[in-house]
Amino acid sequence: MRIRKNLIVVLMVSMLLVLMSQNCFAAGSAAVDNGSGAISITGPGDKIVITNPEIVPGRVIVAIKLGYENEILNDKTLAELGVVSYVNLYRNPEQIENFLGHSTWLLKLKDNSVKGVSVAITKLKKYSCVVYAEPDYIAHIN
Repeated sequence: MRIRKNLIVVLMVSMLLVLMSQNCFAAGSAAVDNGSGAISITGPGDKIVITNPEIVPGRVIVAIKLGYENEILNDKTLAELGVVSYVNLYRNPEQIENFLGHSTWLLKLKDNSVKGVSVAITKLKKYSCVVYAEPDYIAHIN
C-alpha cells in the first residue's frame, strides 16, 4: 500500500514537471521578420519559415506594458490611429498579463487596407509603452 502511494506521488510530480517544461518552451518562442518578406518562428528545436505572409487588412495586434494601457487606449490616441474598436486577446487577461508583463490587444481600424495597418504600426511603435505592434497575420497549415 505504501509503495502504491509513493508511486502515485512520483507520477504526479513527473506530470507536473512535464507540464511546466511545456509552458517554458512555449514562452521561449519568437517571431522575426527578416526583411525579405518571410517570417521565421523559432522555438526550442524547431524553426518554421512563413514566406509571403498574408495579413488581415485593417487589424493590428499591439502589446502594451502593464499599467500603461491608458496611454494608448484613450479617445485621442485611438482617433489618431483610426481605431474603430479594440479587444483584449486573452480570455483570462489578469493571469496571462502578469506572466507576460504586458497586455495584448487587437485593434480594428477604419482604414481597411494594408497601408492603413502599416501606418498604424509605425505610429504605435513611437510609444515607449508599446512592447510590439504587428499585423494580424493569417497562418496556413499545409
